[in-house]
Amino acid sequence: MLYKRVAILAIIMLMLINTACWDKIEIDDRGFIISMAIDIPEEERETGDVGRLRRYSITFGMPIVEKLVEKGGGGEKSFTLVTAEGNTIFDARNNLATRIDRRLFFDHAKIVIFGSEVFKDKSKFKELVDDLQRDYEINRKMFVGVVDGKAKDALMVDNQLNKLVMVYLSGIMENSQFNANVRSLYLDELIESLREGGRVLIPKIKPNKTEVKIAGAAIIDDFELKGWLGQEQNKYSLILEKGAKGGDVDFRYRDIIIPYQIYSARKAIKYNGIKEGKLDFTIRIRSEGRLREYVFGQHLMDKNKIDQLTSLVNKEIEKNCNHVIDMYQNKYKIDMLGIDDYMHKYYPKVWKVVEKNWDDYFCNANINVRSDSSIRRVGVVK
Repeated sequence: MLYKRVAILAIIMLMLINTACWDKIEIDDRGFIISMAIDIPEEERETGDVGRLRRYSITFGMPIVEKLVEKGGGGEKSFTLVTAEGNTIFDARNNLATRIDRRLFFDHAKIVIFGSEVFKDKSKFKELVDDLQRDYEINRKMFVGVVDGKAKDALMVDNQLNKLVMVYLSGIMENSQFNANVRSLYLDELIESLREGGRVLIPKIKPNKTEVKIAGAAIIDDFELKGWLGQEQNKYSLILEKGAKGGDVDFRYRDIIIPYQIYSARKAIKYNGIKEGKLDFTIRIRSEGRLREYVFGQHLMDKNKIDQLTSLVNKEIEKNCNHVIDMYQNKYKIDMLGIDDYMHKYYPKVWKVVEKNWDDYFCNANINVRSDSSIRRVGVVK
């Protein structure tokens, strides 16, 4: 009896020790896709198969594992770019699979970049987003960006700081949590924003030969590209949308420019009712920060002077925020500030009245910005 128990226990132990993954694929046999750049070909060409067109040109970025594990690296590129065309993203992936000897693996994708041509036909952009949201292999936490031109150009940058340009791009976007000058957007955030209203701000990527700059944003409404935000407009738009962490506000005091570095900024919307036939709102921005510079040899440890400088900071923030609001109301006629969501949540009865013509009500609304800044630090000297 004891012998049988020992035998059964031994068999169970062997079964546990000798288990293996049924779908195991060696790492050398995987093609790790860490970036995708999606463009529109200059013309839709037939693939040679009846009824199949090449509607998309997708450039896939893959690391060269051998180069990554080598010490030194010799300054050689540690990734390769492969472009495949197809009728859909899935079709392009299948076409790519006919040219490489590795199993494509998307779980480690860092970034997907759209070329501006994608937005000229909103049905195509809808198709692309739908494909990305349905594919279980796609990493939902990869960043999203837009290039004013060809998306492929952003992956062809010969950057000296990081030869793996896709990691370089995603690293810049990760800095957004410390710097309000940089906007970041995850794929799942893009999908959610488009699902709710078809509008979103997507970070703008500006490539050149040796580096890229992520500054500004593409304004997407009803799945179409409506315009662009510049770097400063993007910074103050971020503050108005959800507050910010990091970034700076430059203001003039007498004949010098002083930078106010924002530690954190929070925004709160208040609906004041209807005044003179228009919806009236106040957006209050509370920020904390420090002064980065002043005049050498002059002290800042004076309450009256700090109060004076704080007032100038508030005026600068209000001026720039009002400029962004004016642009949304009069140039693009789009609410990108989340006021519609605020009304839907906190004033549902009013929202039912204005919902169908919200863009008109938004464009005619009185929106006042009030800044309440606090200078907490002036540096390590007085």
